[in-house]
Amino acid sequence: MIAFLIHAFVASGVAFLLSALYGALTPTTAVISLLIGLWVGRSRAKLISRAFPDLRFTHFAKGESGAIEVMLTIFVLYASIRHFLWLFFEIDAKRMTLHAHNYGDLPLHINYIRQMANGLAFPPVNPEFSSELLRYPFGADLYNALWESVGVPISSHLFLAGLLATVAVVTVLRWFGGWWALGAFFLSGGLAGWQILRGEPMPPDLLQNIDWKNLFL
Repeated sequence: MIAFLIHAFVASGVAFLLSALYGALTPTTAVISLLIGLWVGRSRAKLISRAFPDLRFTHFAKGESGAIEVMLTIFVLYASIRHFLWLFFEIDAKRMTLHAHNYGDLPLHINYIRQMANGLAFPPVNPEFSSELLRYPFGADLYNALWESVGVPISSHLFLAGLLATVAVVTVLRWFGGWWALGAFFLSGGLAGWQILRGEPMPPDLLQNIDWKNLFL
């Protein structure tokens, strides 16, 4: 997972520099960026593992803390798979998403991804306001645009990138603070929305009044 994080960071950075140098992202630029990111990520992750052999990336804690870690990890990964598997899919030639909140941001990000994959001039201009540069932090969209540029379907690379990023976050949080850090990050919405587990209907205005929503939403 450390290798993936380094790979994504380096590949995106190299892609930005090459695209700025040559004026746009191309399939060749995308392949070069992904390969450089893969090589650097793998080599640096090996160096980190050798330099810090006690980092707990691959195994859970022992005893009661370990059991809580396992349960929280399974819960978060289940929610993540459920979210990203149905993030963007087609049924009967209709493009859909599982979550109503995605209808606001998802088209924007897909627009950024496909514009960059289709040769948007670098430094990128705002696809919605062509007279100004894009000020949105588009690093994650640029990384997905690399896969889009080499022909990977958007539903596939959105799912894989989202799932791998979640696993990486879970791994680092477990190393950093065990089950406490994992729960504090992913369950910080408190009990909002959990009444559905008791069979009660969710108040229709609940999601309008809280910023950090129930994990499944």
